[in-house]
Amino acid sequence: MRRLTAEIAGEAVHYRSVGDGTPVVLLHGLSGSWRWWREVAPRLAVSHRVICLDLPGFGSIRSRRSALSDASEWLERFLAAAVGEEAHVVGHSMGASICARLTARRPDVVRTLALVAPSGIPSGSLVGHAIPLLKAAALGGPRFWALLGADAARAGPMTLLAGALHLAGEDIRADLRALEAPTLLVWGQRDPLVPTSLTETWRRELRRVELVVLPGAAHVPMLETPQELSDVLLRFFSAYPEALPKAARLNRIVPVSSGSQRTRHHPPTA
Repeated sequence: MRRLTAEIAGEAVHYRSVGDGTPVVLLHGLSGSWRWWREVAPRLAVSHRVICLDLPGFGSIRSRRSALSDASEWLERFLAAAVGEEAHVVGHSMGASICARLTARRPDVVRTLALVAPSGIPSGSLVGHAIPLLKAAALGGPRFWALLGADAARAGPMTLLAGALHLAGEDIRADLRALEAPTLLVWGQRDPLVPTSLTETWRRELRRVELVVLPGAAHVPMLETPQELSDVLLRFFSAYPEALPKAARLNRIVPVSSGSQRTRHHPPTA
């Protein structure tokens, strides 16, 4: 993957890119970095320009602290500087909520939106998430533990605590209801942190949405089932090879055909 640099608000921000074609932007979650997408990015790059980045306070730009409430605005500036055209945007966990906020604010820069094991709808207290968080880490295996430990150490305890407190109280349902872009929800069937019991809550908030449940995945499908996740994303992207006008976005979702569990949701019209 190529290491490139974009200038955002006078600061040099490094990111990774591979492939050519319509841009795909991959955003990590809490305690993460661009490295979490290493196995997915080359698979998507067969037909797309794939861009992996770190959020302020994480990974390669851990020295720059920024409130997570401002992250979607920062991401907007990054897209303008590094991408420069409409992109497929994919976010994991905390990154999913940031991508959703961006898409609600700037639908003109997002072609499609994919939310993988998303956060953003309250489902319990910070303390109540402690055991599911430990279970999710345990399901990841030794390779995931090493990656998680390294990225958590880079971010530091204060950044992680601030992020966890922010996520515990974050509610993006108003943003979800405002979304115009075709939206894909991807869930791991074994996810203890964001269990599949929450999928109906998420689907109710979206005008048109496709849901795919990956049977072999838990909370981090890009590490646990990278091939299956890549296949689902590529099929979803291929349904929208060109930008759609606003009216078409609200009335067209093409099913993702895969071996995974898949459902479509069309809320009743008023």
